[in-house]
Amino acid sequence: MKTREIQGKRVLITGATGFIGANLARKLAETNNIGILVRHESNMWRLQGMEGQLRRITGDLTDYESVAKALHEFEPEIIIHSAIYGGLPSQKDVGRIFQTNVNGTINLLEACQGINLEFFLNLGSSSEYGQKTKPMNESDALEPTIPYGVAKAAATLYCRQFAKRNNMPLATARLFSPYGYYEEKTRLIPEIIMKCLNRQDIVIGNPASCRDFIFVEDCLDAFETIITSKNFIAPGEIFNVVSGTQHSVQTIVDAIVQISKERISVNRDISKERTYDTTTWIADNTKLRSLGWKPSYNIYEGLSKTFKWFKDHMNEYG
Repeated sequence: MKTREIQGKRVLITGATGFIGANLARKLAETNNIGILVRHESNMWRLQGMEGQLRRITGDLTDYESVAKALHEFEPEIIIHSAIYGGLPSQKDVGRIFQTNVNGTINLLEACQGINLEFFLNLGSSSEYGQKTKPMNESDALEPTIPYGVAKAAATLYCRQFAKRNNMPLATARLFSPYGYYEEKTRLIPEIIMKCLNRQDIVIGNPASCRDFIFVEDCLDAFETIITSKNFIAPGEIFNVVSGTQHSVQTIVDAIVQISKERISVNRDISKERTYDTTTWIADNTKLRSLGWKPSYNIYEGLSKTFKWFKDHMNEYG
């Protein structure tokens, strides 16, 4: 986060043990009082070494009483809601997808009542849109094709109507394909990076499948831009957080192999293709740019920083 500063605020982060949440917690802890809402069984590996900089608040989003208790104890001025379930192919429990993403969001919003809250940032997903044939715009119809997308769309829509009904300072940052430090090792970019670092052959599914990838540091800048622009944002506003440029799997693999300077064999296995692979997955970021934000990293720069980080932190992934 470079363009603006959020300083001296009590910020509560849900999902802080995840990829995006951990990056948020690590960055915001430099200048703020950070609380993280986590379950007893949460794996804290992404936040190792941060024990003295974060206030751990035990609670479960699916349990309204524990959420309300946590909020009234911490009294956050800003809430960043990044907790999700279902974003990884291995997370297939449909009941839990809706309990976490929909009911959890409802509980969190309801618990905010009575809190002197300055801003609530909900993190959405590109999965809400479904497949489109042109750059996705915030005004497009939502046509999700997977349960996770349905649940995230429902959560975003509930946030929107709740904010309008209660005149609540709230916005949704609809994330596309973020990558960077602490990303799950089973995702495309970390998997390819670790294959290169271990000098192993790479096997991909559909090399033509595309995504609009955005570097995590640009995501953090976007979040800060939205939060600090709260006086210019209508309750429930939605912003695409996206680079505005799509890249194919083949392009990503070739770039990482080039960065690694290793001679790596790349092979195709059609059994690894996914039903939702598409050659068009790009979004319009004009609305976010109107707030003064723009991405600072192109794909090669972001991948280079990510590669270096993984090289230095491989031991943390086991």
